[in-house]
Amino acid sequence: MSAKWAGLAPGTALGRPRHGTTGRKTRRARRSGGGTCGRDAGRPAVCVSEMISSTQAGILYVVATPLGNLEDLSFRALRVLGEVGLIAAEDTRRTVKLLAHYGLQKPLRALHGDSSPGDIAALVGLLRQGQSVAYVSEAGTPGVSDPGAALVQAAREADVAIVPIPGPAAATAAFSISGLSATGFVFGGFVPRKRQEAREFLARWTAQELPLVVFESPQRILETLGELAALVPERQIIIARELTKQFEQTLACPAVEAPQALAPEQVRGEFTLVIAGASSPPRAASVPEEKLAEAVALLREAEVPRKTIAQILQILTPLSRNEAYRRAGGLPPRGADAAYPSPPGEGQG
Repeated sequence: MSAKWAGLAPGTALGRPRHGTTGRKTRRARRSGGGTCGRDAGRPAVCVSEMISSTQAGILYVVATPLGNLEDLSFRALRVLGEVGLIAAEDTRRTVKLLAHYGLQKPLRALHGDSSPGDIAALVGLLRQGQSVAYVSEAGTPGVSDPGAALVQAAREADVAIVPIPGPAAATAAFSISGLSATGFVFGGFVPRKRQEAREFLARWTAQELPLVVFESPQRILETLGELAALVPERQIIIARELTKQFEQTLACPAVEAPQALAPEQVRGEFTLVIAGASSPPRAASVPEEKLAEAVALLREAEVPRKTIAQILQILTPLSRNEAYRRAGGLPPRGADAAYPSPPGEGQG
């Protein structure tokens, strides 16, 4: 598919008419073939109810649903689920319970990890025929550790409009109560099941300066906490269990204490872990100017390539790459941020 916007026409409004708009204006617009959404009748605008009933290409709504507490479903999500023609669900049994709680009955189609490409193609076919479809995962925001990404990608390739309906997400919920001061976090999804893969996964991602957020099952939570205790014993860990559910619990402790933090009766339910990020590596101590000049002179006398000297200086001192290369040539110091040509190849002194 060429790089272009696949979606709604410019000016399309996603929502009901604004408060105070009379129904007569909207009805007149429908009869005349036009569409309005609120008072902006001079620009092309279509309300959700009109878009769903129209014959144009359908819309795929990616709808976030509650993690556990059904009160977390947004008004917008509830409206969309009630208006679409079909709901594709990762877990139809759970979705039926959610819909029943709000008195809704909608056609459902399963879309889970075992669904075939043909199942996805069938949904895209309905969308292209004008059917509007909502996709919901088992819980939380779709597209995160569930098969929603494949449906979204197929819909995008078919130039189908895709609209997110934001809401609950375990990763952001857990991070919001972590108390960790950071500009963001790294989300790793589920920790791999195989022990060696899990160990390598945790080692790689805990080396980042940003906090790490991962999901874990009750069957492997103690093993994962043990790996973290050995890998990053002093790091702060937040263990969020059964977020928004009846037995919700949050624990915070150093990683070394985490394996013992859970009582036997607590090793159940769904876990979200937030691990503090790595501290910034300490900068090398400053080297007295005379010692630095003496070391460079000795290396140059030994015919060590200038590029190699610069690399040594970067390891042992706080000098920037450009300044280290300048000093490696025997030149006097100047501003650390001064520009200098890129280092030439090895062997030039």
